[in-house]
Amino acid sequence: MRKFNKTILGLSALLIVMMMVGINSVTACEDYVENRDIAITSSKTKGFAKWKSSNGQFYLLVNAQDYYSLGYLTGKGLMDQILTMDAIIKSLISSYGFRLQEILYYAQIYELFIPMEYKDEMQGMADATMLTYLDILLQIVFLDLYYGILIPTQIGLDGVGACTALGVKNTKWQVTIGQNMDFGLAFLPTLSYVKHTVMGKQAVFSLRMGASTLAIGKNKRVSSTLTLVQTWKMANFGTPTGIKARMAFENCKSASKFLEIMTSSYCASWNYIISDFKGNVIASETLPESFIVQNLKFGESAVRTNTYISEELKLFLIDQSYSISRQMKAEKLIEEKQESKWIIRERDLMTILRYYDGTDASICRFPNPTDPTYICTEAFFVSAGVRRGYFGIGNPIQNSWGRIPI
Repeated sequence: MRKFNKTILGLSALLIVMMMVGINSVTACEDYVENRDIAITSSKTKGFAKWKSSNGQFYLLVNAQDYYSLGYLTGKGLMDQILTMDAIIKSLISSYGFRLQEILYYAQIYELFIPMEYKDEMQGMADATMLTYLDILLQIVFLDLYYGILIPTQIGLDGVGACTALGVKNTKWQVTIGQNMDFGLAFLPTLSYVKHTVMGKQAVFSLRMGASTLAIGKNKRVSSTLTLVQTWKMANFGTPTGIKARMAFENCKSASKFLEIMTSSYCASWNYIISDFKGNVIASETLPESFIVQNLKFGESAVRTNTYISEELKLFLIDQSYSISRQMKAEKLIEEKQESKWIIRERDLMTILRYYDGTDASICRFPNPTDPTYICTEAFFVSAGVRRGYFGIGNPIQNSWGRIPI
């Protein structure tokens, strides 16, 4: 199984420990609330945030009247996650021999494509966490910049990720999708689930990495999964994936419109499985400036991991062997489920996401506490249309399953 460069992640792990110790000193900051039973409010904002739990899994609930308030309240609630992400990114930049100012220059090119309301939100996060606006921006663009620009131009940089996403169209109206999100263990403290509502837009439940939103989550009408593909093709500067995910979750009511937003710029290579309340399921593979779409028909399923299944895209992969055994195993497991059951429900997908055999075909991967470079399952998400599905930080074998609150 792939690992980060140990020297790099060793530095990251050290910084994480330092930051987690230092975070305790932040509790004296104005308006900061460490107790998860107390609502987070501020005279600077209009709204509130509060940690809530479902079957032992926590998520941050945020209700705000404007984007600055949303950013400030989210920043207070996710203080630990955001500060930890800041430490990891800066450690990686230093360890690879890059200059922070050079990386920030690239980050500011992406900023040109970010709508003003999300810039207001980033400023709110910066004010809440005492980081700079550029620090928050760097977290928003990190995955796109690293995988879309740095890796294609400097082959040899370490990549991470072993995510597995699944989608099934059971009947005309009934669909089920879900995924495991796998990353280097050092990133586990940066992850959280957030349910937010802002300015009367659709309520959104999504997975966050530090300050950034991943396209993993749902609103009442659309659900989405996301897996990363490592390619050598240079991506474009444009609206960052995390910002597009927010735009799509807050505004879209169909899978097709959601995909339209996610493919409106090509900042890195991603695979998506997107479903909606009308029973549509779209499984796509994207590459800078192109994408391939599979619209699932009745009885069909799709698996998207960290590779391409379309022959015309495979030549762009940095490592054409990576993720193949896991892709094949997931396809076999979902086929077996479909042969034995008429409808694949949330628990059926969770069973597949729990699969572990100790090989590279494992879909669920356990953490190695002594090795922060080890890639493991750090979050999971399963949704069945408008029905409440399951979510969690950790993996679906060792950790409890929360019920999605939307």
